[in-house]
Amino acid sequence: MKSTVSFLRSSRLEEFNLESVIMKKNSVVKLFIAIAVALIVTISGCIGEVEIGKVSPTPEESSQTPIEEKTPQEQEVAESTPSPQPEVKEGEIYDLTHIEYSPESAGLIWISLWIDNPRWKSTLPDFISKQPGNVWFYSSGKLFAFEYGDETLYDYVKEGSKGHYPWTIAKLPYDAVGISWGGPEGSVVVLDSEGNLHLIVYDNENVEYWPSEENAKFVYLDKVKREFSWKVGGQNLVAGWDYDGNHIYYIAWGGNEVWIVSFTGDEIFNLIDGTGKKPTPTKLTFNSQVKDVMIGYHGFYVWEGDKLHIFGISTGEESSTIEVPRNGNYYIDIGEGEDVVTIYDGEKAIIVHVSNGEVESKEVIKLPGYSFVGYTKTDDYSIIFAFKENKVEFYSYDPSITLVEYEGSLELPAKVEVGKGEYFKGKGVGYIYFWGADGKYYIVVGSIVKETTGESAETEVRETQTSTQGDTESEIEVILSNFNIEYTRIGELWGAKVHLKKAPDYKNINDWLQIRAYEPAGLPGLYLAYGNYLVEITSGLKTIVEKKEPLNNYKVLRYIYVLPTTPRDFTIGFYSSYNIFMAGKDGRLYLLYDHSLNEYEDGVKYVTYGKYLSWDIDADGVNYMRGYRDSNLHLLAWKDNRAYILTYTSDQFFEAEKKGLPKVEPVVLTLPERIVAIYDIGRGRALIRTEGGIYLYDIGGYYGYGPDKLYTLLENFPGKAVFLSHERELVIYNKNKFYWVRVSSKYDANDKNVPVVKVIPSDSSIQGVVAFSPMYNTYNFQLAVGFEKRIALYNVSFYYDDQGNRHFKLIPDISFEVPFTPELVYGEDECYCHVHFHEQYFYVWAGNDYYVLFGPNHGPTK
Repeated sequence: MKSTVSFLRSSRLEEFNLESVIMKKNSVVKLFIAIAVALIVTISGCIGEVEIGKVSPTPEESSQTPIEEKTPQEQEVAESTPSPQPEVKEGEIYDLTHIEYSPESAGLIWISLWIDNPRWKSTLPDFISKQPGNVWFYSSGKLFAFEYGDETLYDYVKEGSKGHYPWTIAKLPYDAVGISWGGPEGSVVVLDSEGNLHLIVYDNENVEYWPSEENAKFVYLDKVKREFSWKVGGQNLVAGWDYDGNHIYYIAWGGNEVWIVSFTGDEIFNLIDGTGKKPTPTKLTFNSQVKDVMIGYHGFYVWEGDKLHIFGISTGEESSTIEVPRNGNYYIDIGEGEDVVTIYDGEKAIIVHVSNGEVESKEVIKLPGYSFVGYTKTDDYSIIFAFKENKVEFYSYDPSITLVEYEGSLELPAKVEVGKGEYFKGKGVGYIYFWGADGKYYIVVGSIVKETTGESAETEVRETQTSTQGDTESEIEVILSNFNIEYTRIGELWGAKVHLKKAPDYKNINDWLQIRAYEPAGLPGLYLAYGNYLVEITSGLKTIVEKKEPLNNYKVLRYIYVLPTTPRDFTIGFYSSYNIFMAGKDGRLYLLYDHSLNEYEDGVKYVTYGKYLSWDIDADGVNYMRGYRDSNLHLLAWKDNRAYILTYTSDQFFEAEKKGLPKVEPVVLTLPERIVAIYDIGRGRALIRTEGGIYLYDIGGYYGYGPDKLYTLLENFPGKAVFLSHERELVIYNKNKFYWVRVSSKYDANDKNVPVVKVIPSDSSIQGVVAFSPMYNTYNFQLAVGFEKRIALYNVSFYYDDQGNRHFKLIPDISFEVPFTPELVYGEDECYCHVHFHEQYFYVWAGNDYYVLFGPNHGPTK
């Protein structure tokens, strides 16, 4: 019998063929042996002591009420009546389960799974998206779980073998209407028909194998070690946790009400060990019926009426609300860097990117005529999958510019009700999981058929030609000759160097270019301007170099944007991923929209714009930010001591191609001194760094004094500042010392909530710093530092002194002598031991050279 040892699979996908593609999966876990939370605790020890905050919905839209509970008792189930179940013989239990295998036909191989007469199935998109190789059923008081769908199909494709893996069957003492993962080892959470929630922890050391352990057809669990119950309500249930397992949620819903039970990682393990307390559920009441709830790594999401309410996964607080269709389907794609929620109404897909509980971007794409549509990321490619009847179609998708390109399709063995599609572009292979209209769960692998259909043409982004096409294409050759890329080695460091033969008019060294979740300035991608042509070199450059693939300009070039003038600064991707807001060297601001995508040769694409607005405003820098509790977009520009804010609604951008954008007048802020940078820190807040101070502009009224208020946070504090985008913090270097600056809040004398900053000093001096960038990877903070002819990484360790004041130590980690002095440096040195990979790299700008460099420890670990 195959071992049932659980594991986390690496998100680093290897080269694969039709057989080996089946063995990918970026975080598969086996339910009854261990789940992600348990693994993270035992392997990486990363569970922190962060306390989950209370959920705070919009006052006018929802209310919350803590639910009274009895003294926590194990096996407290007085509110529910255990459902009596008839005795069923073991052989009869197994006869309820079915696995069907199909021979390969036209490049298509599949298996299907079902049981007889189930009362419940794991059909929620939230369940399928997270663990598509797992399928669950409930019948006759038992949970039937098959957790080896991927392995079963792999064995069948590779060896033609069948039936090596057992079902797991668990006795449930309640009449279940919803079931999900419980979190810790061997646990499930159950919502019963009386509206009670139960966390059931099975005794994994006391299981039965049928017919024998050596030849098990199923593993049977009926011995309960711990059980905890809550009186909630509803008829639906989801469960989930963040990437690190620091926060766990059980969420039930029905009608216009939602019940939330939340834990930290430590709290749930202490509860099960008998040393902790049972948390009190929180109840939310909305104005209209709740359609669905989903949980990601970065937030949980309540779809109510025509609104999607977004709550931070670590705080439990509502961060924003966006308008969505009232009817349709949803899909959620979860990842370390972001959650991506797709809402589809049969005509268009709204794709929302959320990081750390905040909406980072939103796109709307037109894809009419499908029954179910979702976004996923496969092998570093963003993919749209779309189901119609018994067919799936795939589109490659570039969120940064809302580019949708048809890739091909697969005919499926049954009509699809709900599912997930993955497309491995490099191999032309599709991998599909879905519930069929026949009640069976299918896992399918096959080669994509790349036919051209009228339907696909309708969904593709327009590719119009312009009158300047000939001039543009002649310029592309000149632009491509301005730089080259080659592999390089510097002592123990190896990697690649992009050398600029001609100095650009712009290069991305400004940390306020906030288009990446973690890295500053858009790294590891590059943006270079030569005249009015903006060149984008792919952010996948690190992966290309890591794999030691052949290098040339065509391979690394992603897009060339044709601008109306030479840019001094720019930002991109604030509605459609192609939208650009820029400060021109001609002393004007420009807002570019209504793009066209054009093919050159060897895969090179260039973007032209049919429409743009301009303002007679000279600016040194630009950025953008999103509103607070609305879908507004605020374009930011600054020059000297003045900031300019241009505000548009998402609806205006949505209708821009047909109606055009109105030219709005800017709101002007005057600061006491020259503005150096403006950063978006979420929730309608702009953090303004001046030459010697820090200010916060509250556009939407997040704080107690309402919208459009400017707060002074810090004065007389000069020095070079660099922004840590993911954590929305600043690090300042002044007089040979580093200072960590965090935005917090307090209540003032008027009992109003106002922003403040906490300045945390380092406990030592470091001389000769010419460049630096903070780094946070969800595990640790590090500081990449550049000196004359040297780059280094320091580990950051925060602590409190005897007086209760907070400081941090900078502990030397790695250091390398280099033949250059950096202008911008970013890096990481971290063992991701749970996926057997050590990240050790630097990104460096130095004059006309850009480096991607790997250290000696970079790569797979044992």
